Amino acid sequence: MTTPKKQKAVTILGKSRQIRVYAGGRDGTWLVAYRENGKRRFKRVTGSLAAAEKVAGELLTALDDGTAFSLGFAPTQRELEMFRSVIEQNNHPGGLMGLVADYHTAAKILGSLPDLPAMARHYAKTDPSTLKAGSVAEIVAEYLKDRALDKPALSRSYLHLLDATLTPFGRDHKGSLSSIDGEELQEWISSRGAAKTQANAKGVVTHFFAWARLKKYLPREAKLATDDLKKIRREVKATIRLYTPDQLSHALHGIEKKWLPFLVLSAFAGIRSAEVCRLGWKDVDLIKGFIEVSPDKAKTRARRLIPITKALRAWIAPLHGKTDTIAPEGYAHEGRVAWGFREAIAAIVNPKKERLVPTIKNGWRSSFISYRLQELGNKYAEVAEEAGNSESVIISNYRELTDKVTAKKWFAVLPK
Repeated sequence: MTTPKKQKAVTILGKSRQIRVYAGGRDGTWLVAYRENGKRRFKRVTGSLAAAEKVAGELLTALDDGTAFSLGFAPTQRELEMFRSVIEQNNHPGGLMGLVADYHTAAKILGSLPDLPAMARHYAKTDPSTLKAGSVAEIVAEYLKDRALDKPALSRSYLHLLDATLTPFGRDHKGSLSSIDGEELQEWISSRGAAKTQANAKGVVTHFFAWARLKKYLPREAKLATDDLKKIRREVKATIRLYTPDQLSHALHGIEKKWLPFLVLSAFAGIRSAEVCRLGWKDVDLIKGFIEVSPDKAKTRARRLIPITKALRAWIAPLHGKTDTIAPEGYAHEGRVAWGFREAIAAIVNPKKERLVPTIKNGWRSSFISYRLQELGNKYAEVAEEAGNSESVIISNYRELTDKVTAKKWFAVLPK
């Protein structure tokens, strides 16, 4: 058996050099041998000898015109056309090399760049130059004005909370809203005081930042400073304190007349102080025997009917309709009403100028719920419906805080 003759090398001549094409050792493969930067190199080509000779010719052209040296390697004709196309399309101020340098710098910062066009599209959506201009204080003012338009659905106390929280926020931050980061925002919230105040501030600024993004003061797809705020740890609840029947009697018989309706509805109906401020005498139906707290006046936005008990009727009937509002006139805001009521309670003293009635936070409402629970024989669902709470809250917070005897005395405090 005769061994086939090995294919002789083919020499391709250029202007100043030559390239040799050798059989690659396997049928259909060829080695194109050339010298670049003083070193001998090989390029493997699969196909016919004519294909290998074409590649060799393209390499000769690249080596002869210097393209291979400028690129650091000897490209094929197709690769050359691609590079020329990129160069023609590129308008980077630093040229093609400047573009490549920027790409590598970005890759170094981010770790990798899997999709540069996707990054460009993201930047276009988050570019600060596309945002509406305005200082933090100006954006806060617009937000408060916008929320005031929802006043029928928002209580005055909530609008006051927004103002009391965000006005200082705008005053404390002089830069742009987009420059505030999570750490800075967390520090500001932590400085607000007690845990409940911090929790309120966190809720307010979270809604404010979301609104600012909708209004294009913040990038649409960028991470908000509020996204990583820490959970506010709740303070241990203080033990619920109740007023005694004697203290109730001192309060009812000693308080300034204009505050009497406010006290009566708190002590004998458990209505929240903010809700009392929103009620009018038209909501108190002595004929049908209930007080209606409509959804727009209730804290929970749920309508409820509170029965007018014997003690409540005895106190409320002589006062019904004597004024336009149940809360004293001249107290336009719930916060001011609460302050005025505390001052009225503090003014109830004995001849020695000693206070007869202490100030207990939410004391009148808590007392009503606790005594009412005993009066009805622990009917949690019924008391929850009257108070505007969930049944679970009534059970966990007000169960067995007093006894039936004291409850009977409470609802037996009547006008003289």
